[in-house]
Amino acid sequence: MSIKRIVFLAFLTLMPLNSFAAGVNLVFFYSPSCSHCHELMGGLLPELQNQYGRQLLILGLNVDEPAKEALMNLALKRFDPSLSAGTPIIMIGDDLLQGRTEIVTRLPGLIDSYLKTGGADWPDLPGLSKFTAAPQAPPKPAEPTLKERFMRDKLGNSLAVVVLVLLHLALIAALWPQPWLERLFLPDGVALGLAALGLVIAGYLAWVELTNTAAICGPVGDCNAVQSSEYALLFGFLPVGLLGVMGYAAIMATLAGSMLAGASWRRRFNQACFLLCLFGLGFSIYLTFLEPFVIGATCAWCLTSAVIMAVLTLLSSARLRQSSTLSRGA
Repeated sequence: MSIKRIVFLAFLTLMPLNSFAAGVNLVFFYSPSCSHCHELMGGLLPELQNQYGRQLLILGLNVDEPAKEALMNLALKRFDPSLSAGTPIIMIGDDLLQGRTEIVTRLPGLIDSYLKTGGADWPDLPGLSKFTAAPQAPPKPAEPTLKERFMRDKLGNSLAVVVLVLLHLALIAALWPQPWLERLFLPDGVALGLAALGLVIAGYLAWVELTNTAAICGPVGDCNAVQSSEYALLFGFLPVGLLGVMGYAAIMATLAGSMLAGASWRRRFNQACFLLCLFGLGFSIYLTFLEPFVIGATCAWCLTSAVIMAVLTLLSSARLRQSSTLSRGA
């Protein structure tokens, strides 16, 4: 036996076994109705696959199938029981990533890290082996038609259309008031209470978006599909719920100012309140349109906030015109 062969065999004997595991295997839990999943399937994951080639193996598991949903729940329970079920989720080595932001931020670095330390085998999950025998990558998402988006949540999206019509009617009434609107009167405390309720709803949605927590939605709609969509962030970084918190807080401030200020300042506060509510109503119309026709899912919390904003806009319009009438009479 040649010296070179002896040296090579000795090298193989002394080399750690994990140094042969040069690849990284990861599990991607996704749902066809999850827009963030579609974003990853059409962007980051194919890019990483092209970058690493055979060194990266991606197993896509559709959690709309009961067996794969049970596997996802088991993974969450083992990793951190406090985590809520919600896609997208990636398991890689000893790490579990949940949510678009965490996946985009951490996954490329984790792949590099595992490749440098010998790779990463499939996660140790009972029942996973029957899917890893012939792993299938997540499918490239096809662009759904308008009808397909709407039919994802037929009841919730139908309700969103009804609310959308009502929002447009409220906008018309606020901008071109009729005599009945000038006679509309509710105690100041009611308007302030409505704004406070809107603030609570917006605060809850902001918390859901910032912590990547599954929202409690109720029997109608799919709040989590809406909150996981790209439209839950304004300009790519500002959670829409957080914008709602700032908006409702500003409306409450102008309402309080109108109640406490003298006659000379009351009209100015009412003007500010009306403009804030008008902007909020217009933005609510935009968001409500997106739900059934673009996202394909409806958020009951969002619809509730939109209705509150419509009522506040009508009330602020009435208050503004009543204060104008009083100032002219004075």
